[in-house]
Amino acid sequence: MPATDRETWELIQLLSTENTFAAIEQNSGYVGGAGNPGSAMFKFGTSCGKLLGMLTAAVIPFEMVTPQTWQKSLGIPARKKTEGKTQFKNRLKQRAEQLFPQVKVTLATADALLIAEYIRRKREGKL
Repeated sequence: MPATDRETWELIQLLSTENTFAAIEQNSGYVGGAGNPGSAMFKFGTSCGKLLGMLTAAVIPFEMVTPQTWQKSLGIPARKKTEGKTQFKNRLKQRAEQLFPQVKVTLATADALLIAEYIRRKREGKL
């Protein structure tokens, strides 16, 4: 995601065509972990609301999808209780690298690539 609201809006406008479709990961309002105050949850919710508003203003259809839904559809087993967050994120990165060998996948981009693949398959009737 771009760093500012203006950059996000400009990117949405740039990418907007009659075939553009967006997917947003639907998370609970809980940001999680010690040291994450309620203000972090508020900021997360505000950012999500802004993005939904921008997509609506740009007349871009979108779908909210839970992590459980897109991960299961791509054959990614749920995070095990004994598995750390970094280990799980590395598993997501590995799956993204398998699906997109031509792309430099990072921990920061793996989820977005996988969600995009889930939406592509769904819209093509391949799920």
